[in-house]
Amino acid sequence: IVVAGADHVSLPELMRILSADFGIRKLMIEGGPTLNWHMLHHRLVDEIRLIHLPFIVGGSDTPSLVGGMHIESEEEMIRLSLKNFYLCGTNLVTEYDVLYTDEGVRDAAGSG
Repeated sequence: IVVAGADHVSLPELMRILSADFGIRKLMIEGGPTLNWHMLHHRLVDEIRLIHLPFIVGGSDTPSLVGGMHIESEEEMIRLSLKNFYLCGTNLVTEYDVLYTDEGVRDAAGSG
């Protein structure tokens, strides 16, 4: 058992422990919108790989890729740089590098 945080998981601390104590340098996260947001918010993601399936799912309660804070300006957006794409059967796979900026992600209080 790895303890990383007192009352909730501290993702930066968890990643530090995995790296320092276990030598883990790469980690694949298959999370939902909340985990994805927190990993991006703490700038712990350097690559995103998306699989585009040949069908559409919708509805007001359908989860998005990332939950978290509402983006209020274009400066707050986290930019991506396409580095590769390919077909896997009928699915399109896209790979992006994550480009953080100083303004990119606000904390819950709204400050940078």
